[in-house]
Amino acid sequence: MNGVDLTASQGAAIYEKNADKTIIETAANSVNLIDGGTIADTEEVKGATIYATHDLTFKGDGTLAVNGDAKDAVYTKDGLKIKSGTLFALGS
Repeated sequence: MNGVDLTASQGAAIYEKNADKTIIETAANSVNLIDGGTIADTEEVKGATIYATHDLTFKGDGTLAVNGDAKDAVYTKDGLKIKSGTLFALGS
């Protein structure tokens, strides 16, 4: 990510459904904002701003701010790793 400003109207802004692992990487000195939707978890809509069904890894040399308007900022059913970078996560 390099200067990303992503907003979902409802549910997850990033939804990993079928991957062994997901890696979110921020570019050096970048500021990235991800804002989730205002509808909480349902069968069709996932309630976390970043929702992963498998391993989730954050890395890079930038900053990522994740706002969970409806529920969680970040959710994973498997492992969560924060290898490098700056991560701000605010759930409701």
